[in-house]
Amino acid sequence: MASELDDFVRRAEVAEVEVEKLLREMDRLEPQLKKADKEEEVPEELVKLRTENAKLKYRLGILERATEEELNKGGVRNRAICPNESLELEDSFFIVHEENCD
Repeated sequence: MASELDDFVRRAEVAEVEVEKLLREMDRLEPQLKKADKEEEVPEELVKLRTENAKLKYRLGILERATEEELNKGGVRNRAICPNESLELEDSFFIVHEENCD
């Protein structure tokens, strides 16, 4: 029974040494982890730009669908009836498309 107890004591001592090593390693790595977390923070301007980009992509999709519908309906005939509106739609489409591609 004494040998079993001695075995448990040795294993506990080894485990304690290992825990000490791990605690020192954690203390050494913690500042690096905090630094990495700070570096991953996204600037507010970038968040705003991403939001604006998403809105522009949404508007571009609407304009693309509207343009496709106009072309499928016979947009050439509709242009003769209201040329200004068709040109405004095309201008808006190309402006948004250019902004989104840049």
